[in-house]
Amino acid sequence: MAIESVLPPDTIDWVTYHNEWAKYFPEVNWIIWYNTQAGVSIIFDQIRFDLGKQNHSWGWSPSHSPILSGTGQPFAFIGLQTSISKIRFKFLHGSLMPFTPYEVHRKKITPNKYIAAHRAEIDITSNFTLSITEMVIYGNRNMDFDYLIPLHWYWAGEHNRGDQDNLLIGLDYSWRIRSGLRIYQTLLCDELTWNKILDPWWGNKFVFQSGLHWVPSAKPFIPDFRLEYTISRPWVYTHNDTTNTFSSMDMGLGFPYGPSAQVLRIATNLFPTARILINGTVDFVNKGSGLGSSVFHNYDFRDTTLDNNTPLLVAPVYDKSVITFSIKYDLSRYLKLNSDYIYSSNDGNQIRVGMIWDW
Repeated sequence: MAIESVLPPDTIDWVTYHNEWAKYFPEVNWIIWYNTQAGVSIIFDQIRFDLGKQNHSWGWSPSHSPILSGTGQPFAFIGLQTSISKIRFKFLHGSLMPFTPYEVHRKKITPNKYIAAHRAEIDITSNFTLSITEMVIYGNRNMDFDYLIPLHWYWAGEHNRGDQDNLLIGLDYSWRIRSGLRIYQTLLCDELTWNKILDPWWGNKFVFQSGLHWVPSAKPFIPDFRLEYTISRPWVYTHNDTTNTFSSMDMGLGFPYGPSAQVLRIATNLFPTARILINGTVDFVNKGSGLGSSVFHNYDFRDTTLDNNTPLLVAPVYDKSVITFSIKYDLSRYLKLNSDYIYSSNDGNQIRVGMIWDW
């Protein structure tokens, strides 16, 4: 008898499956989920054009950047990169999903949702790099040609269109103090009022991150060390039009712990051999869970009695530690195996084993 798949039950923890489409086989109690990534690049002299579906990490933190962390969902995009002397520039325009695939299958109409972003990195000296990033999330309409122009201030265009989109600006720097030792800081502004910058006003929506990365040796089998401290204010990444939240497929695109969080992160990597990568991280997390602590909360529904006294961590607050240990093994140029062990003081243990076919 043939085994037919059905929609997974509502009790599925979609975060476990990265909010990707899954098929449930009740006869064997299996869930199979899948996604693809692909890309094509064309290089003309100093300009590179990209077309693909990929994740993007912008900033100095490889997986916890407040700008684009690279831990969200891959999305289809067109892109451009160029480098002129001491200046590097990148641009992308991508198509996002406002809901999970499971929700899309239940809806008759799915609104359009897009991201446009550009970033300039300037080497002030050989050891000091300063960067600025603009990003905008917009939807519920067709593609906006204003946001398809790479060298164009989104801030001005978004204001001239009635402030209906979700605009974010990032400022960051990296300073190599000496060989193998780098410090970096990032400020992502969703909204700020300078005369209230030191006040707990609800509209001070930003993420601030400080980090240190130490590579003690050029030998890959000697581990590196990374230390990061990040705070995110309530309501950052959110919007009063929930289509325009800084997310795709109900997963945030920026700092993985979202708004209203305080995180100390320790990470290390090493290559015992050319084919094996070992990665370990420890996160000490303080996270608010009240209104304003999720990317998907609508700030029009906030508690206005807290407007002038919104704490960093909105109650109720919980603490947890998360330990991750990962091993990746390259069987060949095209086939890779990976295994992850994740321990959370609140959620227990999780083991994942996977295979990547990269061709």
